[in-house]
Amino acid sequence: SGAPLCHSCGDQVGHDANGDLFVACHECNYHMCKSCFEYEIKEGRKVCLRCGSPYDENLLDDVEKKGSGNQSTMASHLNNSQ
Repeated sequence: SGAPLCHSCGDQVGHDANGDLFVACHECNYHMCKSCFEYEIKEGRKVCLRCGSPYDENLLDDVEKKGSGNQSTMASHLNNSQ
């Protein structure tokens, strides 16, 4: 469908709450799906894997607001996408 693929899991990146293409890093436009991004944040990584820039505070807040309600892991995300 032309949507970029996540550099971590290979799924399509998807869209944010506004319907725009989800972008994990606005400095280098690194393609990462929301599931992988949330996993990175929960693991304590708050900078872009590609360029090292800090992630946008609004994106971090959105993930932290979700709290621990979603206990999915990257492994289960990868298994679900197969």
